[in-house]
Amino acid sequence: MKKQIVIVGTGGQGVLFVTRALVETAFLSGYPVISSETHGMAMRGGSVLSQVKIGRYLSPAIEQGQADLLLGLTDQEAGLYAYTLKPKGKKIVNSREEGKDRIDAQGRARKMGLARSGNMVFLGYVAQKSGLGFSTEKYIEAITKLSPPKFREENIRAFKAGLAL
Repeated sequence: MKKQIVIVGTGGQGVLFVTRALVETAFLSGYPVISSETHGMAMRGGSVLSQVKIGRYLSPAIEQGQADLLLGLTDQEAGLYAYTLKPKGKKIVNSREEGKDRIDAQGRARKMGLARSGNMVFLGYVAQKSGLGFSTEKYIEAITKLSPPKFREENIRAFKAGLAL
């Protein structure tokens, strides 16, 4: 497998945790993976950008029009980074307006009493819609490994909820 993935959102949404969970899932599935992050003003709600390459690559940077998958934790950030997507690439967005490849992950997490885990609902949705093909067990193994103990069960529950959508 060779995939280039751009993940965007704003500070506090869990973009970096989604990135780490995806990277760990790919690694646990036996793929070489590299990633990079840009989060200058993230603590003040600014843009957060992660780039992930699964397969044999030399650099984590994804050039304009080369991403296979764009994962946006907000509509605005997904729009800002749409230029990274290949013409036939896929975009999955966390949005209040649900539709094809659009899910209100934060709203659904809030309704489940898991307001801090909207990013995990989103990751579960991505797991079933992205076509990456990683097993559910590998995602859960990665989330279990990366989550602080006090949030582990909540994150897994949120991931499974997103997976079931």
